[in-house]
Amino acid sequence: MEVSYQSVISNDEQAMLGEAVSRLVRDLRERSAAGNSLRNASAFNTQTWCSLADLGVTALPFNESEGGLGGSLAAVMMVAGHLGKGLVREPYLECIVIAGRLLARADSPLLRRAAFRASTSSWLQCRAT
Repeated sequence: MEVSYQSVISNDEQAMLGEAVSRLVRDLRERSAAGNSLRNASAFNTQTWCSLADLGVTALPFNESEGGLGGSLAAVMMVAGHLGKGLVREPYLECIVIAGRLLARADSPLLRRAAFRASTSSWLQCRAT
């Protein structure tokens, strides 16, 4: 149930994910510069969360047995680094990594299932709109 140092995803896949997250961060920065004030930006921007979910970033820290991607700690840190470097406001570490992993370690199977469902709910809402 823990994020491991060894990843289920390959180094090539991790490199591609890093490039995709970097592109997303660049796109977000360009959109922000095009007219959205940083002061008016919400930490829960639906469009940004949808983009993160589409990349699989919200499922990355969860084991495959939980429905996640089984990403390594290094992969999660790489994603967080790109988001931080680009000043992305969405609380990825707080909401997905920390809270999600705490719920995933719960004794209750119901809470464990809720952890992954919560991490992918943005993806489901993206599809409903």
